[in-house]
Amino acid sequence: MDKINKIDDNKIEIKSIQELLGMKFFIPSFQRGYRWTKQQVEDLLNDVDEFENKDDNWYCLQPLVVKRIPTEDAIENIAKLFSDGKRPNSIDPIKEELEDKWEVIDGQQRLTTIFIILKCLARAPDEKMYSIEYETRKDSAGFWNKINSHEKNSEDNIDYFHMRQAMETINKWFNGKDSDKKYAFKVKLLQNVKFIWYETTESDPIKVFTRLNIGKIPLTNSELIKALLLNRSNFEDGISDDLKIRLRQQEIASQWDNIEYTLQNDEFWLFIHELSYNNPTRIDFIFDLICDLDIFGNNKKFEKIDNIKDDIGTDDYKTFRYFYLYVKRAGNKNDILANVWGEVRKIFQTLKNWYDDLTLYHYIGYLIEQKTTISDLYKEWNKEGRTQEAFINEIIKKIKKSIKDCNDLNKEYEISGSPKTQCKPLLLLHNIQTVINQNKALVSDDKYKLPVFYKFPFHLYKKESGKKGGKGWEVEHIASNSGDAEDLKNRKMYLWGVKYSFGIKGELKNRIDEYLVKENDGSYQGILGELKNLELENAMSDAEKNKIWNFALLDSGTN
Repeated sequence: MDKINKIDDNKIEIKSIQELLGMKFFIPSFQRGYRWTKQQVEDLLNDVDEFENKDDNWYCLQPLVVKRIPTEDAIENIAKLFSDGKRPNSIDPIKEELEDKWEVIDGQQRLTTIFIILKCLARAPDEKMYSIEYETRKDSAGFWNKINSHEKNSEDNIDYFHMRQAMETINKWFNGKDSDKKYAFKVKLLQNVKFIWYETTESDPIKVFTRLNIGKIPLTNSELIKALLLNRSNFEDGISDDLKIRLRQQEIASQWDNIEYTLQNDEFWLFIHELSYNNPTRIDFIFDLICDLDIFGNNKKFEKIDNIKDDIGTDDYKTFRYFYLYVKRAGNKNDILANVWGEVRKIFQTLKNWYDDLTLYHYIGYLIEQKTTISDLYKEWNKEGRTQEAFINEIIKKIKKSIKDCNDLNKEYEISGSPKTQCKPLLLLHNIQTVINQNKALVSDDKYKLPVFYKFPFHLYKKESGKKGGKGWEVEHIASNSGDAEDLKNRKMYLWGVKYSFGIKGELKNRIDEYLVKENDGSYQGILGELKNLELENAMSDAEKNKIWNFALLDSGTN
């Protein structure tokens, strides 16, 4: 049950800056100090200023990852106030310790910058703010109280130096703006700028910090959505029994992990993806697809919720905001979890079906390689009344369209501009169709079972294509291109091909064999001269050698 407890207790929501006022934040010593540059501060100011406030949209900041400081820590700190027989002069320190405090694990740079902006815009010294205490700077409260002053005593502390630099940048940015514009900016900052508030129950916050900062692995959309969906409140309307709730959470978490495990298999993943996708969690792709298709805004079977996509923005966390808005705006709260998780499983099962079906696997894999999107294919698959046979016919049409510039075998595919690349799609399709035909022949023979069938290895093709040093998939000549190669390796390849292609015999064969096993002995040009004198039957001209019938797409081993 430990795993479920963590999922259950993790909380995620959207908090405006207004909602942070009055809260107390603590920056632990394992975090680096404040280091935002002038450019970063100006970028934030400009982004907020340019943000158009309409309807109920908001400017979304990256996640603020926090952990509630437990009560036992407060009790320990109160005990220190009475250490060595001493007692505090007033009850205020005790009250302060008993108030909620939040340890900031990630997001302190933005939190600090916004705090300084609010300081610059404050109309009164006692205006309500949130507070920030730094474990490494015990006098931070005193510094904040006088940061607006002209005292230049911050340069003895690198953190305070950068904070004062940020304040100078902010004051300069507001210089010349009248009070109305400053007030409008402040209202927008407080009401329309919001953090993704992620409250973790991880017992060791240093591990979380290390992953997010030192390991440079940010919270992904799927992790945020997971905390949103598996929140206990999404289960309570339909299930009253605590054990049943936890079992249902565990069931979904287990299914979630199984989907992620399958997607981490490169054979499966690279069938539907390029190498460029670099999210650490791959289930994000399914949530991105739901967002891209706007399934909860367009699908007739769901309650229609207007304008979700209009309000999610374009940054890296737009997918999370899509699901957050769906959860907030959906009328029937009981269906939220079933709807979202049902669509995730449906998409995954569709991809799995495509992968397991030999025909769909090869044709869809080919189209993905030709830059057709999964989004387009999934929409085609889900058309009302669409059968699998009709879907296959449709993707065959797409394949024909993709090779429209390369489907005339009588065209002269000359090597020019981008060597050999213009016929590569057709050669790839030739390899794939060969595999399909072989599988069809095997399935008609009762001696063979499924294990002897094989698939074209899209994962290897994508990983190895373009590798230097002859280690990848390349378009090669079947009959060698010419005999005018300058390097020893290509000269030997040419002579080897000629010898076997035309059945060279006698003394000339012996001379070629000697050349193939020795270092360059100066006999190459002489051998070429003798080959030309033979006037080999059916020998192709250089122009003919550069036509598609003389090309093959080969992996390095076959080559």
